[in-house]
Amino acid sequence: MSSWSISPSGVQAVLADVQVSAGDLGTAAEGLATAHDELSGGVGDLLIGVSNAVFGLIESQTTTLTSVVNRIDSCGAGAAEATIAYVAGDEEMAANAQSAAVTAASQAPALANEQSAAGIPSASTPGVPR
Repeated sequence: MSSWSISPSGVQAVLADVQVSAGDLGTAAEGLATAHDELSGGVGDLLIGVSNAVFGLIESQTTTLTSVVNRIDSCGAGAAEATIAYVAGDEEMAANAQSAAVTAASQAPALANEQSAAGIPSASTPGVPR
């Protein structure tokens, strides 16, 4: 086999980049809670309603971001498993093809004898169409 349709090393590089970005997204989600704490401490009793509204928004978005990060992780794992299966399948197909070639080569003399006994000319007989 001279080349791959899927480059396992390319898939690995992309998945590593995606993992870094997912980590950054997770860190940003965690930072939202810290931002709320700082906001709450800075507004005092006068704007507590605003602080609570911001907290509600942050909380709803944190849940969404956590869900997105979890999906990114799941998709990355799925892509890695699919690539591993592709490589294993390709190696299995190559091994099967090589095994079939070896079997055919070992059976060629017996097949030639059977064809000769049946009056079928061999493929190497000059001038005889097959």
